[in-house]
Amino acid sequence: MRDELKAIQSELKKPFPASYHQIRELPGKGFWAFLPHQIIRQRLDEIAPEWQSDFSAMEVVGVDVVCRCGITILGIRKEAIGSVPLVAATNKEGKDVSRGSAADRVAAEAFKNAAEMWGVGAYLDDQGYVATYLSNNAAEMNDEVKNKLRSLITYLRNKGELPPPNSTVTKPAPRTEAPTIKNKPLIQPSRSDRELLMLEVESLCKRKGITPEKGKEILLELYGVKGRSQLRDDQLLNFRDYLSMRPEA
Repeated sequence: MRDELKAIQSELKKPFPASYHQIRELPGKGFWAFLPHQIIRQRLDEIAPEWQSDFSAMEVVGVDVVCRCGITILGIRKEAIGSVPLVAATNKEGKDVSRGSAADRVAAEAFKNAAEMWGVGAYLDDQGYVATYLSNNAAEMNDEVKNKLRSLITYLRNKGELPPPNSTVTKPAPRTEAPTIKNKPLIQPSRSDRELLMLEVESLCKRKGITPEKGKEILLELYGVKGRSQLRDDQLLNFRDYLSMRPEA
């Protein structure tokens, strides 16, 4: 069963086609690329058709409504908490940007968070990576999402999570020899492996208790960049090994 579960998780972690993503405006300011919960449910149906979910009772905590969702695959259950504002959210123009009732929204949020525990859409936490991925595959997206993608890219550049348009940081000269860490040769990843490596790094950051702010500090100190998507393949492998050697949070 262990090998079957490992194979399932590997498939669940794979990035979705660019056309499956949507981009929403955050309350106040900013943008966020996301996957509708229906798309996540579809991935589970395709890869692990016997998956099951369960939800706790919903509770009001302060100004938020909270619930837990558990997803079980092959007898293994992973759960996560969902929390959304009880009152509908509005953007800077006063437009309602929430979707559905508080109960609908918290159930969807808890479900997506539980699915992320299985690796589904975990790469969305690195919005710089997501923006680059969507930009490279923009031909698959409709005009409305493309327009929002431009806003997302501008927003991330202003935050320092993406390099300026003319930056050469993300396009280094190709290496002619394999990099090493303490004289240990590294295997260069393929382009498809890089996406899985990004997810592994994201998982390590969470397990080691490294916040996005702390992660930026580490990347600046080690590589002179602010986001993992700006690392070369050899640097990404180096960073993965560095995280592996850090103590647990």
